[in-house]
Amino acid sequence: MNWVSDLVSAMSLMVERGTRSGAPDFGTYMEETLSFWTRLCESRGLKLSVNGEVPALPDNLHLPLALVLHEIMGEVVRHYEPGAVGQAAAVAFAASATDISMVVSATTPAGDDAVHAESMALVEGLVALLGGQATASEPQRGGLTVKVHLPLTARQLQ
Repeated sequence: MNWVSDLVSAMSLMVERGTRSGAPDFGTYMEETLSFWTRLCESRGLKLSVNGEVPALPDNLHLPLALVLHEIMGEVVRHYEPGAVGQAAAVAFAASATDISMVVSATTPAGDDAVHAESMALVEGLVALLGGQATASEPQRGGLTVKVHLPLTARQLQ
């Protein structure tokens, strides 16, 4: 049920942002979203850093990328171990004229359960539908890193 909550949150924030500005503003949406995750993480003792500027994106990538970020951050927070020393997470963006990359990495242990498998399958499936690729670190390696690479000319979801 957490992923349903994350899905609704992501969609609500996107709609609210579009209503306020008259047009979707993904950069501002991402700043607000990452501020939310930063406050949530820091309230639990987990440091979150953001690297790189959120690039301008075609409208058809706004919601899918928002959903992917919420899903991954939900997993990071779900596996956070309160009181453990040195736990941190980072989100990084990079873009070129043809594609965008987002990397989320965390020192929190990666899940090795059905919920984690379903979460990563959702991320990988959504990104694949858009013509991109998502890869996640193996749970046995410790920590969690998810790399998302999308072409700016991604397919429209219908």
